[in-house]
Amino acid sequence: MESNDMTAEEEENANHQGTDFPVPASVIPALHLSDGMIRAIFLLLGVGILLPWNAFVSSKPYFAARLCGDDGEDIVNFEQYFGLVWNFSSVVSLGLIIAGQAISDHFKRVRSLSRGDISANPLNRAAHGNTPQNSELESRTSTRSGGLDHSFFLVMLPLSIYMAVFSMQAVLVLVPKMSPEKFLVLTLCGLAVCGTCGAIATAGIVSAAGLFPPNIGINPFFSGQALGGVAVSMANFVAATVEDPSSYFEQHCATPNGTLVTSVDLERIGTLVARLDYEAQSIGEDGGNHSCSPYQVLDWAVFSYFVAGCIVLVLCLVGFHLIHTYQIQRVREDFEMVHDTQPVVPNEPEADEVSPSISLELNDRINTGSLEHEGTVGGYKDHPSVVSSTLRDERAPPTSADQLSGSISVDDPTSSSNHCLRRVCESAEELANDNALDEFVEEYTDESDEIAVLSAIKGPVTCIFLTFTVTLCLFPSWVSELRSIHECKNHFRLSNDLYVPFSFLFFNVGDLLGRMLAERIPVERVRQLSRKLVVGALMRVFFFPMFLLCLSTVGSQSNFILRSDIYSLTVQFLFAVTNGVLVSTSFMWSPHLIGNTSHMQERASEIMTFAVCFGLLSGSLLAFPFLQVASLILQ
Repeated sequence: MESNDMTAEEEENANHQGTDFPVPASVIPALHLSDGMIRAIFLLLGVGILLPWNAFVSSKPYFAARLCGDDGEDIVNFEQYFGLVWNFSSVVSLGLIIAGQAISDHFKRVRSLSRGDISANPLNRAAHGNTPQNSELESRTSTRSGGLDHSFFLVMLPLSIYMAVFSMQAVLVLVPKMSPEKFLVLTLCGLAVCGTCGAIATAGIVSAAGLFPPNIGINPFFSGQALGGVAVSMANFVAATVEDPSSYFEQHCATPNGTLVTSVDLERIGTLVARLDYEAQSIGEDGGNHSCSPYQVLDWAVFSYFVAGCIVLVLCLVGFHLIHTYQIQRVREDFEMVHDTQPVVPNEPEADEVSPSISLELNDRINTGSLEHEGTVGGYKDHPSVVSSTLRDERAPPTSADQLSGSISVDDPTSSSNHCLRRVCESAEELANDNALDEFVEEYTDESDEIAVLSAIKGPVTCIFLTFTVTLCLFPSWVSELRSIHECKNHFRLSNDLYVPFSFLFFNVGDLLGRMLAERIPVERVRQLSRKLVVGALMRVFFFPMFLLCLSTVGSQSNFILRSDIYSLTVQFLFAVTNGVLVSTSFMWSPHLIGNTSHMQERASEIMTFAVCFGLLSGSLLAFPFLQVASLILQ
């Protein structure tokens, strides 16, 4: 009697036990994520993925104090080394991943071609009838679920390490007695780990975002990166405002006798002898020119936003777990158990909805609606540019009812025995041969995937590399040297100690604005967009002479300087906006240039991310000689 009380759902679950088929989506607790929630999660992931880098770059006063020696001098030019270590580790890790994947694919192809059995050649499999639809769909489900699991660990593990390293940096704020040398070693090791994890996690998140339309996937992710820079630089700016500015004025504006020296006074020192005499008076009694103050008092402001960063990273872990669960659910909804019991008349349109036994088939909403939903991702319409490895590319082309019926037995109403109708069987045989031929061609074109993808997206890749090379060559090393023309002329803090923190905030706001503007660009309707992106990136080279004309600590007495804060802020704004526009547009345009297969999309994601990291590394390396050349030009 108890068995009779078993519900239909429990009976269905019992029937599935012991099988390898995926459990239908109807028996799995549904996770509903609205477009707004998905967009918010990817926005949060964009904030978190660059949070450590933004914190390291924006906390210049804190790291300057921690790396200040007992003689009052910096033990190292930490800003340049920070960027070098971070970007070098990113490039190496991504390069190893790309090379390892290429080698793995090569050996897989060699093993497949060297077997010599029927299963090694998809054409032979089709000729011998070894292409049952159920096995094919089961394989696709397994492959796609495995790909999502790989993406899950590709993001979750790096983000977890991210949080651990960032937590360590927060704890170090509370240890002021640590020597600068030991602190430098720990910080550089943390930067290397974060650079590696950041590159890997970025590639994984970009691949996951590709399963959604750009307006809720890719675009929010890159906007979140800029938003994270704004948040960290804003926190650093607020922290600077609560600090006592007297030390800044004493270090930059006061003479040894305590009087305030202004830039006007410096201009009046017209002779070389007078300048040398002034510099000699600025030397302390111990014979050293103190350029920094050692870290002695706990910086609770820095500790606060380090802790806030850890909280953001925890939220990122939770958010990506929701995205991953939602994607798995969408995969399972694409396939379901179909239990048919009634016979079928051959010419009836319901021929594709029956089966004499439980079998794994395509969901009806995909089979019959694939044409009207063509170009959709997970139920999202009107986004043909987005490549879905779970709904479009890894399943067979849209099939008709007759084609689906070819894989099952149907009842002939004129006979007492079951047999395959000639028309249906011929259609099924043609479909099997076509699918086998597609697999055969795809198997032999994988060898040139890396070259083919790189050739197709060379425009966006070149643009990204050039854009980040120019950006990192000037930011943050040169931007941190900029000064207001009103420095030391008054006690207005935005012209003095808050000018550099404001410049960092100004850059990140401009970068965010540029990425938001890129969302409005109709990339599909712009002719020769790849060429225009490369030209735009090349034109950013003119920012080098434009920044040299701004007032800075390097050659502040040069006659080439344009003494105008409006000019300096305008150059900084254009520099930031163009960075955001070019980077976001390149990532929006690249999916339109490659084939609609998840394999090629993953290759494109790795190549694009590698271009980002290599551009950042190149810019960091060029920052060293640029500062030297700028000093020679402006002296």
